[in-house]
Amino acid sequence: MARSKTSGPAQRTERQRQAQRRGRVMLGCSVLVSGLMLAAWFPFSSLFSQHQHLSMANAQLASISAQDKALAHQQSALSSQSDIERLAREQYQLVEPGQRLVQVLPPSGTPSQAGAGQAPYPGDPGLTKPVAPSAIALLTTSTTTPRSSTATSKEAPSKHAAPGIVSRMLDTLAFWRR
Repeated sequence: MARSKTSGPAQRTERQRQAQRRGRVMLGCSVLVSGLMLAAWFPFSSLFSQHQHLSMANAQLASISAQDKALAHQQSALSSQSDIERLAREQYQLVEPGQRLVQVLPPSGTPSQAGAGQAPYPGDPGLTKPVAPSAIALLTTSTTTPRSSTATSKEAPSKHAAPGIVSRMLDTLAFWRR
């Protein structure tokens, strides 16, 4: 019995020390877990993407500023009427009233001067004969066939089918049916 009385206060202080240690460990673990949670859910990716968007916007702003300066320089260069007329003739093929614009094309089947040594390409409009204005309707040909809204004999529309995602996917993958 004497042993249990003397060991009682010592056991209490030991229990208090263990309780304090557990409390400190629990506090340290909770601080560590909360720090990890903060680091895991902190929006690093959105901050990084915002930084990239900001740098792209700054680059675009610098490009637009350079274009603005070039246009301002061009505006000052075109201050006289003669410069404007020269630019209109050179770049836009504009002519004075009463004048005619004539473009000389190389003869059919011979290489052009601009493409030294190269034959003109087959679809070159300079290789075709002149067309009368009344025959302009004959020139409008479509290279793509319009998609018909009627169903073919292979594809019978279902009365119960709603235009959902499956039918849209099948329409998109219709080239497999050929």
